This record gives sequence, structure tokens and C-alpha cells, in this order.
Amino acid sequence: MSPRAPLVLLGLLLVTSISGFWPTGLLPQTLREDAQRRGCSEIADFYDRPARIDPAYIFGYIESRTDEFGENSAVYWCQVPTGAERYRLVVWIGDSSLSSSFTCPRTIAWKNYPGGLRLLRNERSPLRDFWYREDPTRKGPADGVTDGTIIESEYDGVAARFFCRAGKWLVQQLD
Repeated sequence: MSPRAPLVLLGLLLVTSISGFWPTGLLPQTLREDAQRRGCSEIADFYDRPARIDPAYIFGYIESRTDEFGENSAVYWCQVPTGAERYRLVVWIGDSSLSSSFTCPRTIAWKNYPGGLRLLRNERSPLRDFWYREDPTRKGPADGVTDGTIIESEYDGVAARFFCRAGKWLVQQLD
């Protein structure tokens, strides 16, 4: 037996025991708990694809002086067990003073496999390029532009953008 064998064995035991302390799952605990309350779970195979993938969640959705560091709002993807629209884009707001100003539904049911999330803050896109999530045949207003945070879900050049306006979600799909 090599004199290094006990050190290697000790190293393996140490790594194995420490790995139990590493967090599991794709979502931080706060968002994982929120998803469970909504009957939703993490998308286990979210990162099992080639190419670069942005995270399944992002903090700091709501721009506000009361959420200066982006700790009290986030968006994330989760999934429900069955249904044609198994995926959910969820807006999490952890501070009640922020939630009163947010008028859109907190979840958006979605059929397509989700991409990684990013927030677009300074983009002014024509609303006529969007459609209403509740009625995909209805286009967005012809005379307006986005004037707030756009949520973008993108993978490999295919994207969906979500924008909250007057209590309704508008969606744009790009490829």
C-alpha cells in the first residue's frame, strides 16, 4: 500500500462529507419554497442541454428604491406535473410594500420548454409586436412601447419576452 493511500482516502471522505452541505436544486431555497406553495417544482433537466443557458431564476425584477439590492423580487421557471402548459413563469415578491404596485398575475402558464432568464430594463419595444397572453389572437396596442422591465426567456437564439402592462401580460416570441 502506498504511503499516500490513507491521505487519498481521507480526502475522498472529506469531499463526500462536505458535498452533503452543498445546496441541491436549481432554485434558491426561498424560491423553491414559493414554488412548492404554488404546486410547482423545479425543472430537473433544465441545464441538460448543450450551449450556454442563463439561470432558471433571476432576482431584482421590480425596480424600486425599496428593493435597492434586488433581494425582494425575482422571476423563476417551474413546472406542474400535468397539463398542456406544464411550465410556469412566476413573479415572486417577498415584500408586501412592493406587491401592492404589481398588478399582473403572479404566474404565467407556458407550453414551450423554458429558456434561461434575463431582465431587459432599457429596451423600448413597440407593443404592437406583442400579443396578450390571455388572448393570443389579440395584438398589443398599436401606439405604445414598453416602458418597464421586460422578462426574457432565451435558449439557443429562440426567445420569449414577457411584459406586464395595465394588469395584463403581453408576450413576444423571437427566433
